[in-house]
Amino acid sequence: MKFRSLSALMLLAAFFCSTAHGDDRIDLQSDSSILSVLQASAGKTVELRLSAGEKIGGRVERVTDNLVYLSHLNGADFSEAFIDVQDVTAVLMRSGTR
Repeated sequence: MKFRSLSALMLLAAFFCSTAHGDDRIDLQSDSSILSVLQASAGKTVELRLSAGEKIGGRVERVTDNLVYLSHLNGADFSEAFIDVQDVTAVLMRSGTR
């Protein structure tokens, strides 16, 4: 009985550790672009660096050929933003590994 409880606890701990440190990295290809990185980042929290030097962070909700829709903006008075893909110079995100 004690062995079963310990086994179940270890299995549960392994599951949570594997999901907490999952590898969410985006596979960089020779034809990758800011647009493809943004599309692969859908549903993730990112920080975008814009061509004029600003930075804006939030969750990528949707990406089209021309616009990025961010929600849950970080440290902003507004909660949503639409950004021209051509203005994005960098996409920063946290990965599960350090």
